[in-house]
Formats: sequence, C-alpha cells, structure tokens
Amino acid sequence: MFSLFRYAYRKCIDNPKRSVLILGLQNAGKTSLLNDIRLLAGQEASGPVVPTVGQNYCKFSKGGYEFTINDLGGQPNFRDSWKFYFNVADVVVYVIDSNDKQKFEESFREFKKLIHHKLLRFCPIFICANKQDEPNSLSADKIDSLLSFSKECGTKRTFAIIETIAAGEKKHKGASDIISLCIDKFKNDKFLAQRIELRESGLLEEDQISSDSEDNELKNLPLPNIEDLKDLENQDPLKVELDENQNENQNENQDEKEL
Repeated sequence: MFSLFRYAYRKCIDNPKRSVLILGLQNAGKTSLLNDIRLLAGQEASGPVVPTVGQNYCKFSKGGYEFTINDLGGQPNFRDSWKFYFNVADVVVYVIDSNDKQKFEESFREFKKLIHHKLLRFCPIFICANKQDEPNSLSADKIDSLLSFSKECGTKRTFAIIETIAAGEKKHKGASDIISLCIDKFKNDKFLAQRIELRESGLLEEDQISSDSEDNELKNLPLPNIEDLKDLENQDPLKVELDENQNENQNENQDEKEL
C-alpha cells in the first residue's frame, strides 16, 4: 500500500518525461548539435566529434520537462535501428547538411521513409538546415522549396524548419530554438497529445489510424529532381557536373537520330 501511495505521489510531483530523436545522414552535424544542447543545459560536451556508432544521449530538465535526447548514428548500416526508438519519440529533429547538395536526394529519401512509419504518426518534426556558416550552404527556405519537406509532412503533425550552426565559433545558433520549440509543442501541440494518448493506450501501432487518403497520396510523392539545383547558384560544382551530363545526353540523342 505504501509503495502505491509513493508511486502516486511521485507521479504528481515529477516532471513529465519527453524523448527527442536527432536523426539524419552521417556527417550532417547531429553530434555537434547534441553537444550544443549539452552546453545549453550546463553539461560538458562529449569531446572530439567523431561519427556516431550506435547512439549518444543526454538528459536534463528544462521548462518543466525531463528531456532525453538521443543522437543516432547516420551511417547506412545504422539507419535500420532508428525504428526501435520511434515508439517513444515525442519530437524528431532531422538534420541535413545544407552545404552538401550531393546528399540532398539521399537525405530526402531517408526522411520519406521515417515520416510515413506508423510509429511516428502525429510526431512533430523539426528540420535543421545545418552548417549555415559554410559559404555554399542553402537557406532553410530554399531547401524546403527544393525538397518539399513541409509538403511531405502533411497536415497531421507539426512541422518547422530552422537554420542551425552546430560547430565552429558561433555556438548554439539554433540549439536554443530547438529546445524552445520542443517545450512549446509538449505543452500545446494537439497532435502530440493525441500521439501520447495512443501510445499510453497501446494503440499507436494500429494500422487503421493512418489509412486515410491524404497519407496514401503523400506516400506517392516523387523524390526531388536534383537537377533543380542548377538554378540556385552560379558556378556551383554540382551545376557544372549537371551541365556536362546534359550535354552528353544531347550528344547521345543526336547520334541516335543520325542512325
């Protein structure tokens, strides 16, 4: 009986626990972002940044909530393990290297896989357009215009895209915004509240919850055409490569006509 009262008492006074996942391709800056969050929470960074093997995490209290933030490895052989964390996630932070245009299509493909996973339904998604201090990085608006992250998320979850610098001299650019967004959604997001209710009821895995026409249409959205990058920047290395490929295709077509 005493243990029951103690449990009820702690349930009333303990801060709600919330879980945040940091996902993205390798070298996108996930661990650097986690280190910035650690510093904001008054903790020490994890030391030299190396590719994450498995996971990094930190825990802290902020805004009346107990945060657990997991940074998961982005190498291809680790991405299949992401799904084991989906059920407990209250927010997903997806990091993209805004300076590495060659990986945009791969990043969007991985994002599309996770956004339609049944264990992430109603989960808020924050896109970090990272490495904004790099000279050839694209702005958050340009990235969303090109890759259609916001359209892919649909209307049944909260979405935001922000610009971050998770390394270098300008520490914390975007990290404090992420924490503030998380706290706001923990308190006010109706879709997240529905997600938490379904999870606590053991119904989050039910397939029929997401089997509506909007979700089916979103799953059929095409991958972005990487050639659209040609108009974004002059003399971009990717632009030169694309122009060369286009010239080769034109020459091949001409040869076929002559035959």
